[in-house]
Amino acid sequence: MQAENIRIMRRNDLTLRVPNPHQGDIGKDLLGRILKQAGLSKEEWERL
Repeated sequence: MQAENIRIMRRNDLTLRVPNPHQGDIGKDLLGRILKQAGLSKEEWERL
């Protein structure tokens, strides 16, 4: 059985699980969609 490669993004009480089966960097488009769902701007993300 292969282990899942999951990245965790947290902000306050919000936790996002980001599946990444390729074990590499995620693309800008996917990151943008994740940040939008989390209610974060790109600027806020850069400050973290």
